Amino acid sequence: MGFRPFTSESYPEHDRPEAWRDVLNTVGLQPLTIPSLYTGHATASHRSIKGVTLVKLTAGSQGLAPFRREHDAPLPLILLSTEDGLVLRNKGHQIIPAGHLLALPSDGQWTLQFQRDLRAISLHVTADAFHGRKTGGVSLIEPRAVGPQGFAGLFARALSSAVQSLSELSDIEWETVAQALADMLCTFTRQLVAPARDGGSSTRAAAMNRICQMIERELADPELTPARVAQNEGISERYLQKLFEGVGDNFSHYLRERRLQRAWADLANPLEVHYTISEIAYRYGFGDSAHFSRTFRARFGASPREFRQQNAEQIALSATTAGHRGWPQDALAQPRQPGIIAAPAKFVPGSTASGEYHVATEPSHHHLAIQADRVHWGFFNRSLQPQAEIHSGDTITVETLTQHASDDAERMIAGDPAAEDIFHWTGHGKTIDRRGAGPMDASVFGRGAGEGFGVHICTGPIAIKDAQPGDVLEVHILDIAPRRCRNPRYEGRVFGSGVSAWWGYHYDELLAEQSHARSSRSTKSSTTT
Repeated sequence: MGFRPFTSESYPEHDRPEAWRDVLNTVGLQPLTIPSLYTGHATASHRSIKGVTLVKLTAGSQGLAPFRREHDAPLPLILLSTEDGLVLRNKGHQIIPAGHLLALPSDGQWTLQFQRDLRAISLHVTADAFHGRKTGGVSLIEPRAVGPQGFAGLFARALSSAVQSLSELSDIEWETVAQALADMLCTFTRQLVAPARDGGSSTRAAAMNRICQMIERELADPELTPARVAQNEGISERYLQKLFEGVGDNFSHYLRERRLQRAWADLANPLEVHYTISEIAYRYGFGDSAHFSRTFRARFGASPREFRQQNAEQIALSATTAGHRGWPQDALAQPRQPGIIAAPAKFVPGSTASGEYHVATEPSHHHLAIQADRVHWGFFNRSLQPQAEIHSGDTITVETLTQHASDDAERMIAGDPAAEDIFHWTGHGKTIDRRGAGPMDASVFGRGAGEGFGVHICTGPIAIKDAQPGDVLEVHILDIAPRRCRNPRYEGRVFGSGVSAWWGYHYDELLAEQSHARSSRSTKSSTTT
C-alpha cells in the first residue's frame, strides 16, 4: 500500500524498457513498441491497494495499448490526460484535449498515441476492490471521452488531488481514498452506458446496482428483508431473487457476506480499535454477539478477537520494517538501542564442521584510504566502479581531500604522499586526467579533459551489498575529523582554505598575468590556522 516512486534513471539502460513495461502493466496498459528510454526519462508515482491502483505517468512520446489480466473486472480503465496531444485510435482517430476523462475497456482494439509527451493519471480498479459487493455488472464496450463537466469534472478533480497527495497519505487514509475512487468509477461507468431499447441487460444491471446500494445503506437494520427491498424498488420478490441469480448469488447470502466483510474491515482498522467487538457486530445487524463470533469464524477461520489481535501484530511489525529493506529481520524483531547499528548475518572464511564457512553477526569496520585510483574529481557518474563494498550495518572510515589544498601546498599537500600524488599536475602530465563533468576532449577554451564546472574531490563510490535500485539508504555520519598536516614542519596541525581562495586553479598555471596579485593575496588569507 505504500507510496512507490519510479524513475527510469534507477535502472541500467538495458533494463529500463522492461521496468517501464511493468509500471504500465499495473494499470492495464502496455507499450505498442519498445519505448525509447535510453535518451529520455520516465517517472511514475504509484500506489495500490487490493483491487485499486492509481498512477501518475510522465514520459516521452509513445504509443499504448490495452493489457488484460485474467482477474481484471469489466470496469473500464480511467485515464486523465494532463497535456494536449493524446490521440485515441479505435474506429478512426480522435484527439483528446487535456483535462478530459478517457474511459477505456479492459480489452478491445483501441490504441493511444501521445504525440509530444506522456502526461496522464491512470486509475485501474478490479473486482477485488469491492470485497464481494456487486457493482451491477455494467461494462463498457467502446472507449469514451468525457469533458470535465458535472460528475466527470468532480471525478477528474478527485483523481488530480489524490495523485498529488499519494506520498503524504497514511495507509489507512489511502485505503479510504482508494475505496472512494472505486465507488466514483462505478457511478461514472453507469453514466456512460446507455439503457438498452428493449429494457434488457442494462436495465437489469441498473436495478441491481440500486438494490446493492440500498443494502449498503441499511446493513445495520436487522429487519432488512427481501420483501422490504423489493417494495422499495417497485418489483416483486421473485424478480428480486432472479436478479441475484443472474449474478450467481442469492439475497440472504449476499446480505450476510456484506455484513461480514464490513465488520472484517472495521476490526482490521486501527482507528476502530476503541470500539468493542459487540459494538461492531451491532453496527452491521448482528444482534447476538455469540452468533456473530461463530459466523465470523466460519467465514474467516478465526474469531473476531483472534483476528483483531493478529492484525494488530501485523501492523506493528510492518511499522517497524517500513523503509528499512536492508535491516536484517532478526534485528528488526528487537528494538535497537540508540547508536547501535545492527548488521546482517554474513558468511566469512573459517573452520566449521561443514568445512569452509561460519556465520558472523557482528558488524565490521572498513577503512577507505585516499589514493589516486580511489578518487574522482568534479563529477558523479553511476558507471564508476565501487572502491569498497560493505554490508548493511557495517561502519567505514573514509578519507577525503579538499580541492583547495593547492591554495597552500606547503601546509596541505607537502609530506602527504597520497595528496602529492593526487595533486600532481605539471606541464608533462597529471595523475588524474579527468577533472569535471564535461567532455574529455579539450574545447576552444582550453580547460582540458573534463572541463565541466565540478571541482570537488570525491572518494569512492561505496557499494552496499544486496541494495537494489529504488532502495532508500539510511546513512549515519558518526564523526568528522579534519585531515592533519603531514609536513614535518607543521606536524599534527590542521590547516584549511579561506573563502577568498582562487578556486580550482594551481598558481603556477594561471591563465592571465593580472591574476597574480590576486592569487598572492588569496594565498596569504588561506594560511590561517
